[in-house]
Amino acid sequence: MAAKLQKAGLVTLLFHLLTDAEADEQSNVFGIEFLAERLLQVAE
Repeated sequence: MAAKLQKAGLVTLLFHLLTDAEADEQSNVFGIEFLAERLLQVAE
């Protein structure tokens, strides 16, 4: 998907919202509020 966006002239950014340790906890993987907060932190 990123390649198609880049070909169209758009910039893409890839980052992980969870550390390896956080990803081991299933509640974090599906925790929408947790992930949303992390996404807001990345966007700042």
